[in-house]
Amino acid sequence: MLINTFLDTEDFVHLYYPEDEPAAVQGCGAGARMASKYPPRPPSPEYSQVVVPSTSEMGDRERYRAPPQPEPPPHRVRAADLYPRLRTHYDEPGLDAGFTPICGEFVQWVGRTTDGGTIAMSNYRLHVQPRRRNDPGASIPLRLIDVPEIRDLLHLIVLCKNGRQLKCTFTTGDQCIEWWRRLTTALAPIGSVQETFAAAYAAWAKEQPPTSVHRALMRASQSPQRHWFGPEVERLGFTAKGAWRVTAANAEYKLCSSYPPLLVVPASVCDEDLDSVARFRAMRRIPAVVWRHRGNGAVIARSSQPEVGWLGWRSSEDERLLAAFVSACNADRGMQPPNNNKQLKLLIVDARSYASAVTNRARGGGCECQQYYPAADIQFMCLPNIHHVRRSFQQMRTLAAEPSEQANWHSNLERTLWLQYVSGVIRASSVVARAVAGGRPVLVHCSDGWDRTPQIVAAAQLILDPYYRTLEGFRTLIEREWLDFGHKFADRCGHQFGPEDPNERSPIFLQWLDVVHQMMLQFPCSFEFNEAYLVSYSFIIMDS
Repeated sequence: MLINTFLDTEDFVHLYYPEDEPAAVQGCGAGARMASKYPPRPPSPEYSQVVVPSTSEMGDRERYRAPPQPEPPPHRVRAADLYPRLRTHYDEPGLDAGFTPICGEFVQWVGRTTDGGTIAMSNYRLHVQPRRRNDPGASIPLRLIDVPEIRDLLHLIVLCKNGRQLKCTFTTGDQCIEWWRRLTTALAPIGSVQETFAAAYAAWAKEQPPTSVHRALMRASQSPQRHWFGPEVERLGFTAKGAWRVTAANAEYKLCSSYPPLLVVPASVCDEDLDSVARFRAMRRIPAVVWRHRGNGAVIARSSQPEVGWLGWRSSEDERLLAAFVSACNADRGMQPPNNNKQLKLLIVDARSYASAVTNRARGGGCECQQYYPAADIQFMCLPNIHHVRRSFQQMRTLAAEPSEQANWHSNLERTLWLQYVSGVIRASSVVARAVAGGRPVLVHCSDGWDRTPQIVAAAQLILDPYYRTLEGFRTLIEREWLDFGHKFADRCGHQFGPEDPNERSPIFLQWLDVVHQMMLQFPCSFEFNEAYLVSYSFIIMDS
């Protein structure tokens, strides 16, 4: 959900533009002898090529009898065997689902609402069609639904993961309870990929005539997808002066299972040291460079917290790696050197509060000790954890269903703390952007480095680099910072298979989309896309 409330953040956000920085053998041997000795077997006839005898070849008794249907080949499994058609149940005769099902989609239930409209549920979506036929109605994928609720006995409220709400009113309380039960049953956790609707769609699409929707999906899947790493390394000039190198130490995900195969690190650091650093960082998420300022050579890196613990453990390899960031940036100065010739310190931006960082030492985590990292400064951003964000989102979603004309609506919105949390991410990203624009390298981390860290890093790059405000650049930014660097989309959006842990649910990516939306409200002409593009991302991510 995108709240159209303007955050007065002009005092700490400044978008950077291009003028702010310079552009940067045929068969042989035994196989052939066997092929000449034994001719190839003719192909087996397909199902549609089986010849039925003509009427003249049949006897008198067989002539008036229907020809037997040939059995499909034993090795062929049809979609109906894996995903059988579902029977449609109508609460009353004369009802219509109100939409055209796609491949593999079967309507299961169709009922009537109080206003004379219809409500229908398939194995893919929930559709509510008003009485007015010119109204397209509302279709919500089942996996986008968070929880259905009953209010005032007659109202069924469908709460979605992206903040959307749908309200249906029934004539009797029994109807409302029955539809709540149907939805709750359909939203039961699935156990494997084979139980998803995507698998049913793929199976049925192979056996049915192609539709316009299927052709569009096939064109999108067959279009060449350019991976971000190579073009981004070249565009940002990492290999221009030899201060940085690309390492394949994580090619088989031995270094870190949640990091991409290729990483950018200082050229003076060897792969053996990276393995030692991985043992010192939580979840083995080492400090890795993700962006470079082409003007002054400063970089943005990301990682997880160091595992200091109560005993104050330290790692000499980790200390040398962070010192190497500073040395590499000083050796990689571009055309815009800093205002003075002093060697600028590394800025470590910890997304947590100092109290949270100290508390994490009881669980083996913690933060960098200043005396062990003399070439670095540490700054805490005091951003909330996933549990505070989840509670804030639930309160804000409930408030969004109420009319905004209420006298205390805006004060209730402020009490949800949603906009305060969004503002905190913008402030933290502004701190990173200002430091990098001033020539300082920055390392960003939180606890595990996959929630608040991508929020800050991705927002800072939106501020610094106009390329990421284009359609292509925005896709690259999401693919790198959120997908390749291991944000837990399945856990945060409730898409994992089997039993679900509700404490892992949190709309972290949705909150970041609202951060981008607030920037767009201030600089509407600086982006190549609008808020409708962000809304489509919220549907895709929350329904995947």
